[in-house]
Amino acid sequence: MKVLNHVVAALAASALLVSCASQSGSLSGKWIVNDVDGKSVSECETTPYLSFDEQEGSGNGCLGINLLTGSYSYKNGSLSFSNMGSTMMAGSPEDADIERALSDALEHTAKASIDGDKLSLCDKSGKVLVTLTKAPTEEHDCTAEEGEHDCSAEEGEHNCSDCEHSEE
Repeated sequence: MKVLNHVVAALAASALLVSCASQSGSLSGKWIVNDVDGKSVSECETTPYLSFDEQEGSGNGCLGINLLTGSYSYKNGSLSFSNMGSTMMAGSPEDADIERALSDALEHTAKASIDGDKLSLCDKSGKVLVTLTKAPTEEHDCTAEEGEHDCSAEEGEHNCSDCEHSEE
């Protein structure tokens, strides 16, 4: 039985390492954090997320309590963060634990792998530190006549007639 447990553990570890292998894609957009070091973040009061802007090389997000902003570099599967800063608000002990774990994971992130709508952040050995899912694209609701510009929607909604772009 012990041998079987070791084999299962080895296979699980191999699967984690493979998930940061050479799969790639675009980081741009918002990614919802699913788990950090294998622990779900679903109990967090505010859902942790990361957003990436590839054109600017900038990122931001929520660690669970505090907001985060900074720069990143992503090339050929290698990912590094720099000039990171965050707010310093207090929260529940449980959310603070998740936030510390996520912050530590981001500090140790060296690789990223994108597989469809799944993103894995890994350390330099390939161990998965954080898994994320691409957030659904927000709809851009353009209802006014051409030439009008009406951005009077509620916060979080976009109801703007000046529609020469789409939001992601």
